Amino acid sequence: MTIFSRGIKIERPIIILGMARSGTSIVSSILKEHGIWCGTVRKDRPSNYPTGQHENLRVKRELITRYGRVEDIRKPVRYDQDWINIATDILRKDKYPGGRWFVKHSALYGRLWKDFNPYYICIHRDSEDILNSIERKAGKTIDREFWREIINEHIYEMSDIYRETNAPIVRSANLIEGDYYDLKHAFLYCNLIIDYDKVKKIIQPNIWGVTV
Repeated sequence: MTIFSRGIKIERPIIILGMARSGTSIVSSILKEHGIWCGTVRKDRPSNYPTGQHENLRVKRELITRYGRVEDIRKPVRYDQDWINIATDILRKDKYPGGRWFVKHSALYGRLWKDFNPYYICIHRDSEDILNSIERKAGKTIDREFWREIINEHIYEMSDIYRETNAPIVRSANLIEGDYYDLKHAFLYCNLIIDYDKVKKIIQPNIWGVTV
C-alpha cells in the first residue's frame, strides 16, 4: 500500500517501537542490513550501539522539539493530524528514494504514524534488564522507580497497539540467544523476506550481550 502526501508517493513504513535499551537498535540494524531505507542517521557507532543506531536524526529532533523528551512527557503522545505533513517534509529533506523504509523510536510516539498505515514492530525486553542497561550507559546509579514508570507506560502502549493492529512482538533476548522465531514472524508481517546470513551478521552475542 502506498499513500500520496504533498506530491510524494510514500510506501507503508515500518515503525519499530520500544523503550530505550530494549533492543530497537538490533532490529533496526537487521532491517538496514536487508537494504531497508532509514534516512539521515548518526554516522558514528558509539560503543553502546555496536552496529549503529539507525535512528533518523530529523525525526528524532522533530519529535523532541514538538512533543518533548520521553523522560519529560512520560505518557503516550496522541494522534496529531499535522504529523503526516511534518514527516513528509522530513522524507523530502532526506531525499527519500521510494520503496520500503523504517523509523525507530520510543513507543510513546507511535500513534503519530496513524495516517501512514504503518507496520508496527514492538520490541520487548525484561524491565530489570532495561534498567540495568540504562544504569550501565549512564555510568551511575539511576532513579529506578522513575524509569520503571516510563517502562511500564511503554508496555501499556505497545500492548494497546498490539491489540489494535496485531503487530508482532520481538523479544530481543531471544534474538541474542539465536532464536529468530519472533523476527521471522515480524518479517512475514511486514511482507519481507528474511536472510538469516544477514541476521547472523548483526546478532553477535559477544558485542550485544553486555551492551544492549
